[in-house]
Amino acid sequence: MTGNDDTRWYRPAEPVAAVADAGPGPVGDGVRLSGELLTVEAAALTDEVLARLNELLLPLDASLAAENVVAGRRTLRVSGLTATEAGVALQAHLPVYGEDPDGIDSALARAVASLRPVTERADRAGLLEEATAVRSPFAAVRSPFAVRSPFAVRSPFAVRSPFGLRSLVDARRPLAVRSPFAVRSPFAGAVREAVDVGPLAPPPDTVRPARPPVVAIVDGGIAAHAWFTGLDGPIVTDALDLGWSPAEELPGPRVGNVDQDDALDDAAGHGTFVAGLVRQYGPSARLLSLQAMDADGFFPPGRSVSALTWLLERVRRATEHPAAFVDVVCLAWGYQDDDPADQHPVQVRRLLGELGDLGVQVVAAAGNRSDRVPVFPAALTSLATPESLPAVPLVSVGATNPDGSLAAFSSYGPWVQHYERGSALVSAMPASFGRVLTVQQLSGATGQPWAFDPDDMATGTARWGGTSFAAAIVAGRFAQAVAQDADSDSVHRDAVLARVARARQTVLGTR
Repeated sequence: MTGNDDTRWYRPAEPVAAVADAGPGPVGDGVRLSGELLTVEAAALTDEVLARLNELLLPLDASLAAENVVAGRRTLRVSGLTATEAGVALQAHLPVYGEDPDGIDSALARAVASLRPVTERADRAGLLEEATAVRSPFAAVRSPFAVRSPFAVRSPFAVRSPFGLRSLVDARRPLAVRSPFAVRSPFAGAVREAVDVGPLAPPPDTVRPARPPVVAIVDGGIAAHAWFTGLDGPIVTDALDLGWSPAEELPGPRVGNVDQDDALDDAAGHGTFVAGLVRQYGPSARLLSLQAMDADGFFPPGRSVSALTWLLERVRRATEHPAAFVDVVCLAWGYQDDDPADQHPVQVRRLLGELGDLGVQVVAAAGNRSDRVPVFPAALTSLATPESLPAVPLVSVGATNPDGSLAAFSSYGPWVQHYERGSALVSAMPASFGRVLTVQQLSGATGQPWAFDPDDMATGTARWGGTSFAAAIVAGRFAQAVAQDADSDSVHRDAVLARVARARQTVLGTR
């Protein structure tokens, strides 16, 4: 299921007997759930949204009728099903909406997310709006319509924006993936918008190591940018120029694209933003770019595995060719390992383990789920037994706000080993995403004011947030710790392992 065609509005009419079996939970003495009424946020229930809700219920021979508004919420009378059954059936569709913040999908998602049960007391004629003793029956009931396809999974990186309403609308996004390994939206846990930072630039490379550390960025490609030129020339190398042949054809343009409506794709510029952060925190590093992400944010499993396989073979040759060694691998993406039959997660585990045994420090983003559900590969370390860990264990990175508090979008839990600032960050963006102003738009030409366009990246910088970018900072810090090490040039395994141990002490405070 792609989640992007008209068939998503319809699902087979199946019995909803599971609703009655699960039960809504206790609602307090003398209080029961209404069998006919729901409430919804009044502002979200436009005529078009109501029509779509009824379209969703059509296969179940049920319908909704809008009635009065009380305290900002509109009452909905349900026909053909009980209110609980209708609520469950509608909320089962919530994960496939929310892609366009101004479109009908998001409006529909907002309405579905705001559905609440209505309660009534046996000793009163009136209705109670959302009594505090009432637990929503929709959260606890598994509907036959809520069964998740292994080919349409919720992204661990599609999150609620901390700058928007606290709701489920932005937390659930449609996915169209070929396997549970291929994930959607690795890009951000917060709003992306253009900024102008003036003369701000990464710090210069004052260390000048004999062998500059290399950070491999398996992401969406790195665009040309003024930040990516050092004293000795360009610091970014494209793996394609070194002989990498992706298992699946790369999309174009390779750094993202702009839709017909002139709005940037969700993941546009992600790899460039990651690279800019590595550059800021690891000014002595060289960057190796492997584009594994499509412009729309998908990581096809074959392409990701082929990127890691190529890196592993390259590191294995480093004993004879020191320039081939890779010190850090930055993985600003993840997936949920919920299909034992899928071999891609198994391949990723093996490849990352072998890289770690060769002394490569892998840094992985913990995900932007706002919960404790493990996201892989970040969660590999905590689920491994001590004897199965590679010589250099992977580091999983969650995100904090600038004040050090946990970012609202960040995943958390015992499997997240390290937290780094991940919100309100400024980094590089492809300047090619900027627009050429017309004469009418130029200041002073007509005196006409123009609204700020957050997608206009003409300055080559933007503000963004997410655990992807927290991981990029940690990767940069690892690279700089390696550059400053007294034995930074050796690529022999014993020297590499000792150097990485010292770098882990510097960056993480632990070996």
